[in-house]
Amino acid sequence: MLTRLDSGHLLLNNRRMKAWCWAVGVALAAYAGAAEESWVSFPGLGDGASYVPVAGVEGVSGALPKGWRDNSSWSGAKVKYAFGQDGATGYLRVEVSGEGMCQFYNGAIPALDAPGCFRLVLKGRSARESEVIVGVREMEGEHAYAVSAKVGLSKEWREHVIPVSGGPAGKGSAFLVELFSPGAAELASLRLERVAADRYVPLTARPVARGDEWWQARHRALVEAAVKGQPEFLLMGDSITQRWEADGREAWEKSLAPLRAGNFGIDGDGTEHLLWRIRNSGLGTRFRPSLVGLLIGVNNIGMGQMPNDVILGLAACVRAVREQSPQSKVLVLGVFPAAQSGEDGVRTTIRAVNRGYAALADNRDVFFADLGAAFLEKDGSISEAVMDDFLHLTPKGYGLYARELVPVIQRVRGGEAKGGGR
Repeated sequence: MLTRLDSGHLLLNNRRMKAWCWAVGVALAAYAGAAEESWVSFPGLGDGASYVPVAGVEGVSGALPKGWRDNSSWSGAKVKYAFGQDGATGYLRVEVSGEGMCQFYNGAIPALDAPGCFRLVLKGRSARESEVIVGVREMEGEHAYAVSAKVGLSKEWREHVIPVSGGPAGKGSAFLVELFSPGAAELASLRLERVAADRYVPLTARPVARGDEWWQARHRALVEAAVKGQPEFLLMGDSITQRWEADGREAWEKSLAPLRAGNFGIDGDGTEHLLWRIRNSGLGTRFRPSLVGLLIGVNNIGMGQMPNDVILGLAACVRAVREQSPQSKVLVLGVFPAAQSGEDGVRTTIRAVNRGYAALADNRDVFFADLGAAFLEKDGSISEAVMDDFLHLTPKGYGLYARELVPVIQRVRGGEAKGGGR
């Protein structure tokens, strides 16, 4: 799991995100990849005749296609723009050095008055295998992204197709590209296409196995433990779940072990990773818990994925559990608060995600509980005694977690569980 959430780089506009696509999360129709319209396109990147010199901007040199402007001077970076040609492919070459970052934008975009589903199509490459961040962003005020995606470029030309959702976008918004120093990118084309909601499945809702051998070994060990232990309550998640085995050990043994609980957490997982693990776990065939708890999503938030996409990812996990093990009830836990101050922007993000999580509950097969208030001081802040990095729980924090969780488990299971409690 991320050890730090820097709200200044979360790339989110959560204050204005609405619960507009939660029903899609439950349905999760197959993503066909078909776009309904090209919302915005920038063909000029490949036309050398359209390039105009950048003048009068400190630290910036070269030329940009007509309609594009640089916004890098504030960061102190050294940025060079140029037109390049590779056979029949023309492209914009960008290099950034120094201590800052490169930002360039085009304000010629339609109004985005309501949230929507899109796919970003970007053709590019990078000799340094740099990452670029692209999307629709306010250029004044909060400078918040309404739509955003991070694209890792390879050394060879590749067309990246990334599903994204977001909006609305405030006045003065533009299509902006960011590149951190040191970095380089060559971009041949950029466009954002609208996608029908019933065809939209974000990356967060597509099963992904991580390539780390330790992750694969951990997954296999968790499956073996579940098969051997046949838990009645199986808690699935990321490092907050995994660390029950360390900082939470005492609270687990006292409060959760008597409930025949099992741990299915892996450090660093997002919804997409948990979805893969559910589908490759043997749940419903090799072990059948009466209740499955899901605490997942903070790593997706930390990676800058939009609240709606995180909600859709969790919804995919819920659906996978119900399809594989229909006799198992599902307890969705709200993402815990993070960041020390209650005024931190990530708290707004988490609240938006949790509202979407809550909407998935039918209180028959799927239930929701938000335990986050237990970790907060009266002023909304988080104490280091509860979360020493304002994200991960201390032993005291796990004691609070167990105190709040056990009664919820007992209620959902109809009072059948014994042991543990306040």
